[in-house]
Amino acid sequence: MKSLKIALLLLFVIMICVDAAPAHAAYYGTAVIDGRSAGKVHLRESPSASSNSRGLYFSGTNVICDSDPSAEWTMVTIGSESGWMKSEFLYHGTNPNSIASRQPTAIVNNRNWREQTDGQSSGWLPLFQDRSGRFVAAERIPGGAAVTILGETREHWYYIKVGDQHGDLYGYMPAENLLIGDYALSDTSQDYVMLYYTEAPNSQSSIKIQYPQFIDESLVSVNRYIYGRVYDFAQYDSEYYSDDNNEIPITFGLTLDYKSEVTLQNDEVVSVVFWGTSNIENSIHPFTDLISYNIGLDSLNIIKLTDLYTINDAFMNVLFNKAYYPTYPVTSDYAPSFTDMLAYQSEDYKRLRPYYTEEDAANIVYFLKPDGVVISMPAVHATGSDHFEAQLRYGDIQQFELDAINRTNWRMDIDYN
Repeated sequence: MKSLKIALLLLFVIMICVDAAPAHAAYYGTAVIDGRSAGKVHLRESPSASSNSRGLYFSGTNVICDSDPSAEWTMVTIGSESGWMKSEFLYHGTNPNSIASRQPTAIVNNRNWREQTDGQSSGWLPLFQDRSGRFVAAERIPGGAAVTILGETREHWYYIKVGDQHGDLYGYMPAENLLIGDYALSDTSQDYVMLYYTEAPNSQSSIKIQYPQFIDESLVSVNRYIYGRVYDFAQYDSEYYSDDNNEIPITFGLTLDYKSEVTLQNDEVVSVVFWGTSNIENSIHPFTDLISYNIGLDSLNIIKLTDLYTINDAFMNVLFNKAYYPTYPVTSDYAPSFTDMLAYQSEDYKRLRPYYTEEDAANIVYFLKPDGVVISMPAVHATGSDHFEAQLRYGDIQQFELDAINRTNWRMDIDYN
């Protein structure tokens, strides 16, 4: 009898626990948000147009349906967020890629992270669990990380997705912690996005710098470095332009308009080039610029051309005899005059020849492409550009390769033909 009472008591307890357990939402498959011309759809707290909005979510965002999508409203889950959406704005078809994504891409922006290394705390920003910023998620996102914006709130918080080695992370960040601008996926790669930096140092300036940011989380340090250089482009030392007493800095307008391209990316190196025009107010004329960064991924150091090749008279002889006009990216339409511009660098014009000292050779501006090395040289401004570029095939300069290429595991996909 005692055993029976105990058994009945246990059964009663189990029934109470089962009844008290929260009901889990049923699974009704997945869908893609289709905001049509608006490009975004409200996520509501309850199935009513008068219900509070939890934010606007962009077309192309994937959702999990937790209620019957044939009803007027569907309960959905997006990452760790949930709510109700009007069912007519959810696509359930067999071709979800037919819904054009309107999700912006952004870069985590902490002004301090440019000077940080090794992931120090001040270089990382928290990912919040809610829109108030009161509850900090366990995850922190490094400055320079590329993130996808899924939704935005009236309070200018963004619900974002960012990938790491454990999978996708979801959470909120305030607008001031993100760099959001015009962007486009590269025409040649899905490994990075192109963004624009437009923050001017003063009201007289105009800045537009296109720059790449890589999606792969292993390249966060590369993103940090590139953004740091872009930030530096848009600054100049105002103390240099001061009055006679050096008391009052004189501010001039700075105009920059730079394009950029990732010309080579593999497991060993990333090569990025910037080109365009710069002008400081009241200067005699604007300048055409070309700046490149060749970053070794093993040690995250800048690779100089003299780290790869011996630059001597024999190398220069090959340059003058075998260099050719490069294809895109180029910075001016000088194809018809390429031979003459190259001749200006010859012995007859030695004062313009850029590599007559070891120090000059170490500062050669160049960038790498799959089919060769492109070297930038100074040009006479009257030609319409302050520099021009000449390309060499890897096979033509193979004899100048340094052993250091092998010692540092440089196994580039070089085309020697």
